[in-house]
Amino acid sequence: EAYTLATRAHGPESVILATALGNRADVRIVLGKYDAAKLDAERAIRLIRSALGNQNAKLIFPLTRLSLIERSRGNLITAFKHLRDAAEIYEITRNRNPTSPDAADDNGAIDNLIEIAYALTEKGSAKGSPEPGRIAFHFSQLRTLTSASDALSELARERQDIAATWSKAEKTLLAAVSAAPASRNATDEAGLRAQ
Repeated sequence: EAYTLATRAHGPESVILATALGNRADVRIVLGKYDAAKLDAERAIRLIRSALGNQNAKLIFPLTRLSLIERSRGNLITAFKHLRDAAEIYEITRNRNPTSPDAADDNGAIDNLIEIAYALTEKGSAKGSPEPGRIAFHFSQLRTLTSASDALSELARERQDIAATWSKAEKTLLAAVSAAPASRNATDEAGLRAQ
């Protein structure tokens, strides 16, 4: 229904349809309707690429959906390629603007890429090529770096919040102790000092 409403409101070639198509593909995957899900994901990708280019973060979701479809069909090499594309877009997005909301979610692309690379190596499907292992290693390092970067960013934000709270409390205390003796309150001042 969301797809129908979006088509009526924005037209059949609007990039806004990509989200509805991706979500519908997700539902169809759960229902085992892989052919229909694949068509939805591929159309979402075409709409996004046409409107926003080949490196837009909005491509990550439908690419990961295509990988799920191919993986469920046993096409690990094709699934790996879709995940590699999604992970590369994620990396580009994070490098371009690490604080962007689009840079925050890889939709499981990296974890699934690593898992499939391992499966390809175990099955010998990589045909002696170090490619899947090398790519998986690169993205596992990215995952580690982004996790550490996110943790450091969170600590920096906490430190800034604490510094702002301390500065505000100090200004309030300074104002209280600088007031005329008749308007000062020793209990309030003691409470402010305790903070």
